[in-house]
Formats: sequence, C-alpha cells, structure tokens
Amino acid sequence: MIIQPIVVSQLEDEKQYEVIAAVEKQPIQRIRKEQRREVPKVTANFKETMEQAHILSELKEMKKLLASQTFESKTYPPLYQSLYEYLEKQYIERSICEELVAHVLEQTKNTPDLHKGILHKELQLYIANTIQTKIPSSIVTDKKIIQFVGPTGVGKTTTLAKIAAMFMMEHQKKIAFITTDTYRIAAIEQLKTYARILNVPVEVAYSMEDYQRALQKFDSYDAIFVDTAGRNFRDEKYVQQLKTMLSDHNERVISYLVLSLTAKSEDVMDIFKQFQLFNVKDIIFTKMDETSTYGSMINLLWTENVRLAYMTDGQDVPEDVIIPSVEQISELIVSRDKYE
Repeated sequence: MIIQPIVVSQLEDEKQYEVIAAVEKQPIQRIRKEQRREVPKVTANFKETMEQAHILSELKEMKKLLASQTFESKTYPPLYQSLYEYLEKQYIERSICEELVAHVLEQTKNTPDLHKGILHKELQLYIANTIQTKIPSSIVTDKKIIQFVGPTGVGKTTTLAKIAAMFMMEHQKKIAFITTDTYRIAAIEQLKTYARILNVPVEVAYSMEDYQRALQKFDSYDAIFVDTAGRNFRDEKYVQQLKTMLSDHNERVISYLVLSLTAKSEDVMDIFKQFQLFNVKDIIFTKMDETSTYGSMINLLWTENVRLAYMTDGQDVPEDVIIPSVEQISELIVSRDKYE
C-alpha cells in the first residue's frame, strides 16, 4: 500500500489542509477478478469429492446386495436349476421352490439317464400327494345358504350363476338368489338376468333386515345362493356388515372366497389373511383362462388350511366351471408344454 499526501489549498483564509490517501498496488477490480477465478476451483473440488463419495456409497450397496443374494440363493445341478428357475417364473414362493426341488433331487439323484421328463413326473406326483387333502372329494354341500365373498373384479356373480346352474341341472336342487351388492346397479341387473335364464327367484337386500326376510322367504328351498358386495375388505363398516352375515345361521352357511388367478400372489395371500377374520376356508379360483402362471394357487394350498372347491376358465354359464382334481392342479403347475 502506498501513502501519498495531497495538499488542498483554500485561497480565502490562506489555510492549508493536508489529506492523506491510501492507494493499493493492485486495482480493486483486478483483485476481485482473481478472487472470482479462485472460487470455481474450490467448488469444482468439492463437487468432485461429493461425486466420488456417492459412487463409493453405491458400490458398497451393490456389494452388500450381491453378497446377500449369493448367500440366499441355492445352486443346483443344471437340470434341477432349470426346474427351480421354472418354478420361480410361476411366482411360487422361494421356500416352496426350494422344498420342491430338494424333494425331486433326493428322489432322482441316483437315476440313470436322467432327463426333464423324469423330474417332471416326480414333481407332479409330489405336488398331487401334498395337496390331496386340500381338494374335496365331493362339492355337493348340505348347507342351505351358499355365500360368495371376495374383492372387486374377481367374477363373483358369474361364478355364483355357474355353480347354481350346476346344482339345478346335475343335482336337481331347488334354488333361489339373494344379492346384498346394492353398491352397483349393474351387479343387481346381472344377477336378475341369470335368475331369469335359470327361472329362479331373486331378492335384493338393502339392509340386514331385508337379508333376514329374504332368508325366511326362501326357507323351503334346497339352496340359497347369496351374492355379496365386492368392496374394500379393509373398510371397517363393510367388514362388520360381512361379519354379521357370515356368522348368523352358521350351522347352515358355507362361504366361498372367490379369488382371481390373474392377481399378484402377494395380493392373493393378503386378501386370504384378511378374510380369516370370518374363518373362510373354501376357495374358488377364477380366470384360469387368462393366465399361464398359477403360483398364487400353489402358495395358498401349500401353506394354508384351505379347500379348493372350484375353478373357472371363461364367461359361459354354466359351462366354464371346473371341479378340480389333484392331477389337474399338479399338471397346471408343472405343464409339460411350458417346462420342456
């Protein structure tokens, strides 16, 4: 810094004033330019450091993920590994896949000239034997009130009509319909249409009182088929209403939980667990013709105390309803056409 005196004179009183001013060696403008050049260097270094830290963090996460997958996954000989991967593609739970492949491996490991056909046959046999108690030998029920419950969009009304027609045509039962699904006008009209086709009476119950009166009205009939509303099963009001319906006349009621094979396996299990509040054990799977994966069905049959009463594979009434067998279920799970 240079200090220079500057003299300022006043002519009127001849007094003199001395002003001391300081002048920088470098102009202020130049210093500011140099400071601006230094700032980006600091920012760039900081940004580079953060990017490196982020990359390192991602690499650590990937390492953990790979380590966990390596730890959890099982490795099988090629033929069995192919079987395991096929079962996984069927959306069968991992623990069940491992149990199935472990059984087949144990039973066939010493078989000469081993090929897929042998694994296929052994797996089908094991599935059939395991689920045998889950498939009723007869679907004819002595219960007077046959209720159909489940979430929206699974085809409860159409399924009801198919089974009702079967009861009429094959078992000569005198039947009647009740619907409590008053939330959708289309559902009421649909059931009324089926009632006209089958020439059976139908009542619409807008309240529990209506429902009780309808039951009394049809007391002389062999079977009363009840269509319930497909609503959100987490809705407390709906749950309480359904609980009352399912608990009354318990000695005369059988309730079928209708589930769709096109739904995700996790959703199917979640819905089933919710309906355990009502102790529903009899299952109907619909839309068999709309999917080629059946893992949700085997997961439920394998792990839960249920009975698979019916399956449906189309919209036609009464044709597209199936009374399943253990052989048919095992063939669906391990179809030769898909597995080979």
